Amino acid sequence: MAAGGSFPRDRYRGVTMAKFVASTWNRKTRGQQKIKGFIQRGEHLKSALKSTQAKIDQQKFNSEGLVRGIFVAPEYFFSAKYAGMTVGNRKMPRPIGADSHAQLLKMLANISRMFPRILILPGTVAWKKPMNLREFGQRLAYHLGREQFRQPLNGDQLLRGLRAEWQWGVGGKIVNGEDRQDYEEANGVEMPTTLITDQEFADIATSHPGFYTHMVATVENDGGLGSAAHAALKRHNSSAVRHMMQNTAYAFLNGNVVFEYAKQGNYHEEAGDGSLVFAPGAKSGVQNIEGIRFGFEICLDHNLGTLSKQLRNGREIDIHIVMSDWVGFSAGNVVARDGGFFVHASTEPSVAGAWRISNGQKVLAHSLGSETIQGTPLSHWEIDVEVEDPFALAGTFMDPSRPVRKWASVTANRGGFRSHG
Repeated sequence: MAAGGSFPRDRYRGVTMAKFVASTWNRKTRGQQKIKGFIQRGEHLKSALKSTQAKIDQQKFNSEGLVRGIFVAPEYFFSAKYAGMTVGNRKMPRPIGADSHAQLLKMLANISRMFPRILILPGTVAWKKPMNLREFGQRLAYHLGREQFRQPLNGDQLLRGLRAEWQWGVGGKIVNGEDRQDYEEANGVEMPTTLITDQEFADIATSHPGFYTHMVATVENDGGLGSAAHAALKRHNSSAVRHMMQNTAYAFLNGNVVFEYAKQGNYHEEAGDGSLVFAPGAKSGVQNIEGIRFGFEICLDHNLGTLSKQLRNGREIDIHIVMSDWVGFSAGNVVARDGGFFVHASTEPSVAGAWRISNGQKVLAHSLGSETIQGTPLSHWEIDVEVEDPFALAGTFMDPSRPVRKWASVTANRGGFRSHG
């Protein structure tokens, strides 16, 4: 036996198959935001987790480790009432306060303890705290110090962004994504829109240069990794700014936060509150949890290719997870290895699900069925990934006579501003 009472890892190194259930809950965020506070949302979350637990028990998979299931909810599941919605003529702010945020994390930890061996990603939390210039500066430095983030959009990227964001809407008016969300909220259906042609863009640039500049600025502000840092740098000295906000995904396992990832792209995060400045996340979404290497992204981050730009060589991702409100699948930005999985929970069911990555293509994972929980679909998928070195599974071989070390694969990373990718 190796010194310190642990087995030498290299001697027992091998490959084992981890098979488990992955559940994607495509909860409609806008309906969720009509609920005041987070106690009731927590009860809804427990209802969905009970169904995931039942599915896990039914399948009787041997996961070969601590994780028997993964549960993923969409972006903004926990945020302020009416977050991002227009009420009257006012756009409502997204974040909850620091005290509510602390209470929420305690509640989620307690819920996690009720569902052991399920890696729970309960959507994201939009929250704020008083401005901390030192932390704020460190977050911006992470982005501004990287030359790759300073590259402007090229012509093709800009045109794609303009097409996606700005379209002809009702009454022949040019509308962007925020306008379309407001329309859907008010009318209960998507706004009928059509794409603007290349020639129409050219005509707008000639006839209405001021508006065209506004269109381009909207896309450029949201269109580059690091643009959020530039925008924040311009705003933070304003006397009106008193708080910094984040949009954070927490991964819970057995009552502990084993990883947290803060959104890096800014898509109208500060909407409705001039006292806020968005502080972009300052570390990559890569983390080894129980011998499985995960990659996490939040909505716009996937469109920007956050993981693909920050991934180091030799750090293959087994499971790429996205939480959104909503974002489409971007094949060029998927970092899951061949044979790995892409898992997406969204407010838009058509883009959500789980897929195995095979030769660069996504193949729908084996479905274990779906059900309706609190009015929205909860889908279950079979996931099986090869895991190297079973002793990276954090000492979960439960034979008390074998003092296997609990390797630090589930320790929450405390380096708030150090890149891991």
